[in-house]
Amino acid sequence: QEWRAPLREALDQLRNELQQLTLELGEPLFKDITEARHRYIDVILNRTPEQVEAFLAEQQRKALDAREKVAAIKLMEMQRNAQLMYTSCGWFFTELSGIETVQVIQYAARAIQLAEALSRRPFEENFLRNLKRVPSNLKTYGDGEGVFNKLVKPAVVSFNRVVNTYAMRALFFDAPEREKLYHYSLQREELAKTEQAHTTLLTGLVRAQSGITGESNSYGFALIKRDSGSDSVQCFIRLVSESWAYAAHREGLLQRFNSAPGEVIDYLQKHWSPQGFGLQHMFFEERQQVIRLMMQDRLDEIGAAYRKLYDDNLELIRNIRDLGATIPEELSAPVRYTLSQDMRSEIEKLGESTETEAYKRCLDIARTARKLGLELNTEWAAHHLQEMIEQRLQNLYENFNTDGCREILSLIDIAQKLNLRLAQDHAQNLIFVLLQERVLPLIEAVAANPQNKSEYALSSDFLQIAYHFGFNIKIYKDRLKELEDRLADDPSLWP
Repeated sequence: QEWRAPLREALDQLRNELQQLTLELGEPLFKDITEARHRYIDVILNRTPEQVEAFLAEQQRKALDAREKVAAIKLMEMQRNAQLMYTSCGWFFTELSGIETVQVIQYAARAIQLAEALSRRPFEENFLRNLKRVPSNLKTYGDGEGVFNKLVKPAVVSFNRVVNTYAMRALFFDAPEREKLYHYSLQREELAKTEQAHTTLLTGLVRAQSGITGESNSYGFALIKRDSGSDSVQCFIRLVSESWAYAAHREGLLQRFNSAPGEVIDYLQKHWSPQGFGLQHMFFEERQQVIRLMMQDRLDEIGAAYRKLYDDNLELIRNIRDLGATIPEELSAPVRYTLSQDMRSEIEKLGESTETEAYKRCLDIARTARKLGLELNTEWAAHHLQEMIEQRLQNLYENFNTDGCREILSLIDIAQKLNLRLAQDHAQNLIFVLLQERVLPLIEAVAANPQNKSEYALSSDFLQIAYHFGFNIKIYKDRLKELEDRLADDPSLWP
């Protein structure tokens, strides 16, 4: 528990330093820096260019140019993250390296990143000096500095990381001329690939803009990929400026690549950037996609080997299970993998089908897995059906109809039979809105005209959907009490 007080002291000192910087830099930009910070909530709640302009027009001391507007928003974001440093959950638990406390320090890191971009002062150095006095209970980290370097620093997002992710994706996939990476927008201005022997050189010029601060810069990148080696992919990135022109340095790089390819890395470190970026610097999901693609041939070989083991030993596995014995891991792993892949392949073939009969093969696979006592990897299948359900719920908002409800009920039934775990939160939000804005008015209409059987069936179908997603539908059923006789006579209408 001894980490709390020194961490609070480190954050307090950082907060004071950031506040001083805000006053220094904000005074020429804002009429009232404190009032501007309070009103910035309007931007946070509606982060559109129009809202940002309205905020600045209201709060600015003078007409700001483009550079000053970016600086003003950076100051507000710095203050926002300084406030987030005190998020209460960061102090509830017992270890400095827990995800809640790490997130608090990540907010501090973002505030520091903005502060150093605005002032070139050593905020991080001072903060780390204070974190050194914050003890961790785990030897892995030792203290707050260790937590910062191992868990916080790698999570910091910079323009270089954004461009690196774009360049890596451009190498392995078709790169669109315009791309959105989270809140960053990228515009490709140039892209060229050159190959020689076992090395590929990808060069490009891209303009990147932050959707938070509005900052926009052009970056040149040169990505080297070799066919082997632990550092087989390296990307060197340079901010385009008056002192560094992309076209001239690209020409020099190509000459060196064609004449002395072994010296390219040294050339890039000297004329582009001392530090190269790699796969580890990509955003997580995009990195997973690239790694998967790089490994695909090997994975296909392993998958084929697993399938052969499955085919050759299925009878033996069934006999082991019939005898009540545990299937050895050497056999269960290939079977689990093969059946999981078969399940995914079948669902991919079915596309948007909602007919239970179409999923017969999937149900057979799930039944086989249950008989063998194996739990399949059904994460992808669950995600696919979840998206289908959520899309149909969104469609119901525009066109509330029985066919749409029946399709959702069919998908829920399929998910249950396949023992898929569907995520609840987003679907529940959609269902809640539909209950309030579609079902309640419909129930009132049915109560006013009990002879309208189709509207009763529609409300009943949707209440079944709500029930499957954990809603208490009693309040809605009670509104239909005067229709209880029909409810008893026609079980197909029961919610």
